Amino acid sequence: MILSMGKATKFIKRIFSRGRSGRQITYPEGTVDASLLREQLLQLKEDIDARFAADIRAYRATFLTGFYRYGYSPDFSLQNSADLYLLRQGAAYGLEYFLLYRVALNALLSEGITEAKSCVFGCGSMIDSLSMCFAADTFSERPGLSYTGVDPTEWTEQLDAPVDRSFVKKGLQDYWEDGRPFDGNILLFAKMFNEITEGSGDIESFCDGLRETEFTQDTVLLCSSFINRRVFQRNWQETDWIRIQKIIDALTEKGYVFRPFELPAELAADPDFVCDDVLSDDGTPYPYYYMKVKEDKIGIEEIAPDFRPPEELTEYMNMPGDIRRRCERYAGREKKYLRMHPELTPEETAAKTVCSECCSIVCKPEMRIAYYNNSEMGFQVLMFKRN
Repeated sequence: MILSMGKATKFIKRIFSRGRSGRQITYPEGTVDASLLREQLLQLKEDIDARFAADIRAYRATFLTGFYRYGYSPDFSLQNSADLYLLRQGAAYGLEYFLLYRVALNALLSEGITEAKSCVFGCGSMIDSLSMCFAADTFSERPGLSYTGVDPTEWTEQLDAPVDRSFVKKGLQDYWEDGRPFDGNILLFAKMFNEITEGSGDIESFCDGLRETEFTQDTVLLCSSFINRRVFQRNWQETDWIRIQKIIDALTEKGYVFRPFELPAELAADPDFVCDDVLSDDGTPYPYYYMKVKEDKIGIEEIAPDFRPPEELTEYMNMPGDIRRRCERYAGREKKYLRMHPELTPEETAAKTVCSECCSIVCKPEMRIAYYNNSEMGFQVLMFKRN
């Protein structure tokens, strides 16, 4: 990685930058311009709050249908469900995909490839296209970017990003059906393997189409972002790693061979950014990456403060949690709380505290601002070159 003098100075400052836990900050404040993500999340907050205010029943309806549960996935073609999911996960996912693309773009540039063509399955809100732009901006010679998002559901909320991009409304199993050559050099599976039902044949159909499709690029990166490090290798159904191996086999049959590469310097120097090996069924080791949580959690601000959500947003979602005031049950819960605490006035109450003490329904609107032990962020970036 070659940095300009200004960028090199910023990265050198990383050595002297430490978070609250005393850990070394990987990307000090001001090294990543993530303002476009923060601005869009703030706008989502204004939009959803206005809708919750206009319809007293909308808050509960959204929380009943807007969360993943066993055997159930939210309908992100519904505005409130899409916005709430992005508010809760946007900052954390923005940082995770930034790290993934930082590794992926660095790998392409190390091969002299100056144009990244990303095809993203399970693209959802296309938040990763923003992260791809943020990552590209950290290089002194910015790579060219193009982006194709693929998803069976067109989300009502697809975040804006300064990149040439398109959207294909298709399921994984149908992507190759038009028979056109594939011109991409990044295949990214964005937290979507866990949504595929074992026995559906979707992965097998995808791999069959991949084998039959002409690839124009000699170098292809196979990337995946998974829910957490544990389910990557062990789950109640076929794991992410089992499904990734099927795609590896298909690429191998097309004449592509796995090639290792070096990490970006700042991630290689971060002792909490772990590169570990996972063995395939034939015993071949492949790398995967995760941010190791040494104690209870590691905050976004301890990795890259520029991805930290605005205080206005964390106050709304987390504490005092005024989003909860939009619930049709809140007024009754607050009256009960004030009877329990006669020394307080309504202006002195925190909505999250009111709900915690006086409501038996756990709605959990909090925004994710940290990664927790045993549920660390994790992803793979594997390089394949055609013989």
